[in-house]
Amino acid sequence: MWNTKIWIGLLAVSASIAGTTFGDEAKDQAAVAKLLPTAKVTLSQGLAAAESKGQPISAKFEVDEGHFQLSVYTAQGAALQEIVVDYTTGKIAKGSR
Repeated sequence: MWNTKIWIGLLAVSASIAGTTFGDEAKDQAAVAKLLPTAKVTLSQGLAAAESKGQPISAKFEVDEGHFQLSVYTAQGAALQEIVVDYTTGKIAKGSR
């Protein structure tokens, strides 16, 4: 049986990668699948951690510029932002991008 954290993470990754070529998408998914077991924080915990920055909309594990991360997208009024949550501690790693 699949670990729930891995299953949700893979679904989020597969649903969120848009605008890349098939080869890039497969490479990105493989990188996330390899690194996902190192995550000690679930997507739900990441969403909860980002609530202080706005209304959480979605979350995903991804490899961005070679770095594995948990990205949470939030809305505050008309402003949208990406919050990076430390995937090992559950603390906000950096604000918006």
